[in-house]
Amino acid sequence: MKMQRSTFLFLISLGIAVAFVAVILWAMHGDDPQSERRGRAILSVVLPLLAVMSFLGICGFCLYVLQNVVRNADQEAKNKKLLTESENHSRGFPVEPALSPISISGDGPGRYRIDGVDRASKMDATQYIDAQSAANAQVKAELEGMVVTSITKV
Repeated sequence: MKMQRSTFLFLISLGIAVAFVAVILWAMHGDDPQSERRGRAILSVVLPLLAVMSFLGICGFCLYVLQNVVRNADQEAKNKKLLTESENHSRGFPVEPALSPISISGDGPGRYRIDGVDRASKMDATQYIDAQSAANAQVKAELEGMVVTSITKV
């Protein structure tokens, strides 16, 4: 897993802060008898620096967390968009209509002979359907599971 730049910088600044505190504590508690006076002088300078460093560290950590929250929200939005796009499309390949229209002889109300292929058995099939038009007969045959290849008015 690749370490992000902000994580790397955060870890470096944390290490520097810990080392800085350790050096200050070592300087305050040396073997020198005047170490107490020296410790107070160091504290008077170091405490404001520690306060500023702590503030900057907290701000950096907050920015790091905020950056990850925004990145995760963007990723979730992309995933949701992809999911909704995939749900909008039907499964399988799109079936394009034939370039040549189905041959229709005659139109108007009556009985129609529908030739085609049954979707379930994939066998050639013929149906006779009463309909108001050839287009209506075609729709009825397709609803019954037939791929229509020709329509003839009987």
